[in-house]
Amino acid sequence: MLWNLLLIACYLSAVIHNLLSGVADPLLIKVPPEIWVLAGITNGTGLLAPLILRRGDPPKVDQAVSQLGSKEKESIAVKETSRDASIGDLFSGERGTDFQTVDVPRVQQLAFTAILAGTYALTALKLFRGAAPGSAIASLPEIGEGFIALLSISSTVYMGGKALPGLAQQMTGASEKTEDQASPTVAKASSSGGAVG
Repeated sequence: MLWNLLLIACYLSAVIHNLLSGVADPLLIKVPPEIWVLAGITNGTGLLAPLILRRGDPPKVDQAVSQLGSKEKESIAVKETSRDASIGDLFSGERGTDFQTVDVPRVQQLAFTAILAGTYALTALKLFRGAAPGSAIASLPEIGEGFIALLSISSTVYMGGKALPGLAQQMTGASEKTEDQASPTVAKASSSGGAVG
């Protein structure tokens, strides 16, 4: 969301500058390919994260706390009303089991987003302030491969942090089923009089 707002603001600022400068086609502003990659990463992360967390209807926080010992301990914690929300919620977990603890992947995602978005905003501001009156702004500021790499790594860590608890639960469930399936075989062997090993 932050990136979308920043990129739209940069584009509109360039259009307004071009209009005030009397440019023939003020909307003709190049968007570098790296910006489209950046938009894809950030929007893709924003769309996929809730899908990874989705596990039926989200319970209220009180319900999530009461379910800590049940099979639904991976439920998403939801505040009762928007008045219950706080800035601290940006840094805490989203599941019933971790909603009161710091979510490290989420914190690093916020930190990298703030640093990279701030850097891009300063670069754009420098471009706009340096544009001479009457001249056109023909392109949004470009970003380097390192910028995209940092954003990609940050998004991967964030998505992995959301996916791994579910994966761990599935693996634990699978190993419990395997043990349960092995137990009847042992019981049959011992009841038939055979020596068990």
